[in-house]
Amino acid sequence: MTPEMWTIIGVGIALAAALLPGQRAMRKDLAALTGDVSDLRGEFAEFRERMAREMGDLRAQVAREIGDLREQMAREMGELREHMAREMGALRERLTRQEGLFEGFSRRRKNPKTI
Repeated sequence: MTPEMWTIIGVGIALAAALLPGQRAMRKDLAALTGDVSDLRGEFAEFRERMAREMGDLRAQVAREIGDLREQMAREMGELREHMAREMGALRERLTRQEGLFEGFSRRRKNPKTI
C-alpha cells in the first residue's frame, strides 16, 4: 500500500472517531426532543379539552343570562303596557271632561237663557 492510501485510511478512521460520538449525541438529542414534543402534544390536548369545557360552561352561562334578560324584559314590557293603558284611560277621561266643558261653554254662549 502506498502512503497516500494509508493517509486516506487514517483520515477516514479519524473522521469516524470524531463523527460517531457526535452522531450518538445527536440521536440522544433527537430522542429527547421527540419526547418533549410528544409531552407538549399531550399538554396541548389537555389544554384544548379544558378550553372546550370552559367554552361550554361560558355558553351555558350566557344562555342563562340571555334567558333571564328576556324574562325581565317581558315583565317590564307587561308593566309598561299596563301603565300606558291606565294613562290612556285617564287621558280619555280628561278629554271627555274637557269636551263636556267645552260643549257647556258653547251652549251658554249661544243660548244664555238656558242656564
